[in-house]
Amino acid sequence: MQKKITIGRASIHDIIIKKRTISKFHAYFQIDESNNYYLVDNNSTNGTKVNDKEISSNNFILIKDSDKITFSNISFVFYNPNTLYDILKDYLTE
Repeated sequence: MQKKITIGRASIHDIIIKKRTISKFHAYFQIDESNNYYLVDNNSTNGTKVNDKEISSNNFILIKDSDKITFSNISFVFYNPNTLYDILKDYLTE
């Protein structure tokens, strides 16, 4: 079963970014059965980048840990939940 995590300015999304430069439904993550994460720009007004490279709308881009993701002019570093858990666990038990 594939899961979708939506990103946008509208309050119906899984990840809400309340900035005017973010489209109401900006992009989404698609997770496949092997736990691979893909990022898809949903034809947003101000675009989406992975590692500073603009991605085309409606194309599935495989993303991995430490990839820089930019929605319009707002950037994040991606970690899948398992990796993030391990990072936090190690940090909190030091």
